[in-house]
Amino acid sequence: MKRIFTFFLATIAIKSAMVAQTCTAIPVITLSPAGVGGIATHMMVAYNPINNVYYWNSGGFVSNAIASYSATGGGTLAAAMGNQDWRGLWWNSNTNKLEGNCFSSAGIFTVALLPNGNPAGGSTIVASNSQPNAQVGGQYDPIANQVLYYNGSGGIAKYSRVTGLLVTTIAITGLPVGIANLATYGFYTGIPGVEYAVYDYVNRRAYYINYATGAYVSTVQFPPSAGAPASYALSYANGIFFIYDNTNWVGFRAGIYASATSLSLCSGSGATLTAVGGTNYTWTPSGLNTSTIAVTPTVTSFYTVAATASIGCLSSMSLTITVNTNPTISVNSGSICSGNSFTMVPSGANTYTFQGGSAVVSPTANASYTVVGTSTAGCVSQTFATSNLTVSLSPTISVNSGSVCSGNSFTIVPSGANTYTIQGGSAVVTPTANASYTVIGTSTAGCISQTFAISNVTINASPLPTVAVNSGSICAGNAFTIVPTGANSYTIQGGSAVVSPTANASYTVVGTNTAGCLSQTFATSAVTVGALPSLTVAGAGTICASTGTANLIVSGANTYSWNTGSTSASIAVSPSATAIYTATGTSSITGCTGTVSATIVVSPCTGINQIGFQNSMLSLSPNPSNGEFTIELNNGLNKLIEVIDLTGRVLLTNSTSNDKVNVNINYLANGIYYIKIQSSNVIEVVKVIKQ
Repeated sequence: MKRIFTFFLATIAIKSAMVAQTCTAIPVITLSPAGVGGIATHMMVAYNPINNVYYWNSGGFVSNAIASYSATGGGTLAAAMGNQDWRGLWWNSNTNKLEGNCFSSAGIFTVALLPNGNPAGGSTIVASNSQPNAQVGGQYDPIANQVLYYNGSGGIAKYSRVTGLLVTTIAITGLPVGIANLATYGFYTGIPGVEYAVYDYVNRRAYYINYATGAYVSTVQFPPSAGAPASYALSYANGIFFIYDNTNWVGFRAGIYASATSLSLCSGSGATLTAVGGTNYTWTPSGLNTSTIAVTPTVTSFYTVAATASIGCLSSMSLTITVNTNPTISVNSGSICSGNSFTMVPSGANTYTFQGGSAVVSPTANASYTVVGTSTAGCVSQTFATSNLTVSLSPTISVNSGSVCSGNSFTIVPSGANTYTIQGGSAVVTPTANASYTVIGTSTAGCISQTFAISNVTINASPLPTVAVNSGSICAGNAFTIVPTGANSYTIQGGSAVVSPTANASYTVVGTNTAGCLSQTFATSAVTVGALPSLTVAGAGTICASTGTANLIVSGANTYSWNTGSTSASIAVSPSATAIYTATGTSSITGCTGTVSATIVVSPCTGINQIGFQNSMLSLSPNPSNGEFTIELNNGLNKLIEVIDLTGRVLLTNSTSNDKVNVNINYLANGIYYIKIQSSNVIEVVKVIKQ
């Protein structure tokens, strides 16, 4: 849709050659700053074509007031304070910013505005600048991007808005004779051929000056009631002369006039331009000869209309149409958990309109939201941006409860989520009294449970058991029974109360009462293991019937007892038949006992039946003897000689290659023995008697 703007473009009469014409100015608007505080000196008026509002500023203090007014004038819409000592004030149509210059070349400032155009308060230096003197107020030429000052010496000083440096000074010439009372501020009109004007504050006149040559062109006459400021309080904005009369800012139009000299459009929009107050109109650059034309510029453009007008008034007027680009916007997408909110953050524009009305949304399922952006110039994005949201379900969790015995721990086991946050930081708790623990779950998508689960842990009131246990001693190979007390049931190290250690050992015992509570400390059963004595007996062997006696000697213990009833370590026996004698020995440690047996063989001893030797070279003598025998076997071969008792025990072994060998068994008990001689593959056995 095209935005329609109507302009009433002023014209003045074309002056006759060499004769400057005069046009009468009439008041058309009043801006009333009454009620705005913090004012030292009134400075200038500026016009915002985007929001269609006027501004005036004051100066003289470190912080000064600025106020806004509607296009029809009247009282203040809004007022705020700035941060610098201001002088000039203008609308920069190249940046769509409200700007001005500060006292004593402190810099070019910009004023922060709200979306509706009202001042937001505060101001910021945005560029450096020079100026003709400390007090001068600047005005802005958007075509040349220059700041203009009346230098007080009859010249127009032009400074670069980019570098802040002086570009050129245009001397003013041809003013009416005798003028010596010009105000130190001038008017920048921007009207081709009469771009500048100076003010005669005594005669209430403005003198139009050609911007390029500095030559005087014509006169505008204001009524006697117009203000007469000698320095500040003069402006030209929106085709209107503004003069402060010590109470209000009064705006004047000179003869046939235009209601505006500039406007702002968005890309693709059009405007209707209308000129009134003259005849025979000609528009440039269109070439149309009507009072009204329709235009749709694609870039910032300048239009001029010329007409036949009354003598002394403007016969042409120029206006600027600023074309603002429609914004291209983007917006974030993302993921949220059910029950949570998501904030859309668009970019690329100044303000935004969100589907649903708010940037903060809380969808319950996957959703998409459209966003339209509006630039500072009020231009709306031609396409919308889309924010796509993925909604993940928040988990619903549960958790176990239970009871523990005093001093014991309880493990909290939640379910329903991926990870958990447990009050206190750990799933294992050891409360000293009944307690409740809150648990929050997080899903694999990072969603947190909207409600928490509670684990209630109760402390069992039953007293904890105190366990005692017996200790003791056993002999090796015996068993020991552990007998604990103080609890209802017990857990014994090794699993059984009956133990058979082979060495000294300790066994721990834990008790459990009827409520299932464990003893906090364990009892220890110490079992000492005594070694069994290792007994040996000497004197066993063969004796002769009726006359033989054997001396049996036992060793390896502390005390002894024989199956004969004797408690001596040695006994003498003379059995009438082969007999077995058993000795029991007791050690001095823990009373452990061992047994050993000895066999006494009784022989009739009626002589020896010599066993014939298979080898005629073998001889053994004497036999019987006191235990010393000589064996001869002259074969030069190795010989294995063994002494064996009647039970078959080998008592002595000797290996030799000597042909003559002495065998001594006098340490053995008297009796019958066998001597076995093995040489090569021949074995000889002979019975011998020791007596």
